[in-house]
Amino acid sequence: MAVDQSPTISFSHELRRKAIHLTALLIPIGLWILPECAALPILGFLAGSCLIADLLRMSHSMAAHIFLRIFGPLLRDHEKGKRLTGSTYLLIGSFLCAWGFGTEIAILALLYLIFGDAVAALVGRLWGRVRIGKKTLEGSASCLFVCVGIALISRSVPLHAALVGALVATFVEWLPWPMDDNLTIPIIAGLVIKVLTL
Repeated sequence: MAVDQSPTISFSHELRRKAIHLTALLIPIGLWILPECAALPILGFLAGSCLIADLLRMSHSMAAHIFLRIFGPLLRDHEKGKRLTGSTYLLIGSFLCAWGFGTEIAILALLYLIFGDAVAALVGRLWGRVRIGKKTLEGSASCLFVCVGIALISRSVPLHAALVGALVATFVEWLPWPMDDNLTIPIIAGLVIKVLTL
């Protein structure tokens, strides 16, 4: 999800959200362990199930009430309305990335998202001083540092493609657009890596 540096969200709340965000590591781990013929249907099923749950929540007040009772404390304000949750965007983005670009590229792009986005949010909220729109220079720099580190230790794609992918992931995380970066980071970074490895 796009990082909101608004002071209305406390650092401890952001820390709890990002700790839960790290459970998304189950997606690249699953893509790495399972054969593609099994991983893609499972991921597609999970993405479809979350999408259906979100659509039900947005169209039926009882479903919305139950959903908010369970997950409300973990959601940002904009996720409680007529928008898909970050988790749904994450699963859709993961599925489209793996299906369109292959599991190796998807794993790398998802690692950029999971670690880069989390570090950017926490560093930006704790130490961010130089603002760039709604983000901070310190948060974006930390995102780049983490993503480049992941690129350097990755052996799944050529180094030049991994490094450019890290730059693209950081840029997409910084962009002040309304689209959820759980969707845009893996798809755009994955697409760039795919093009560079053709």
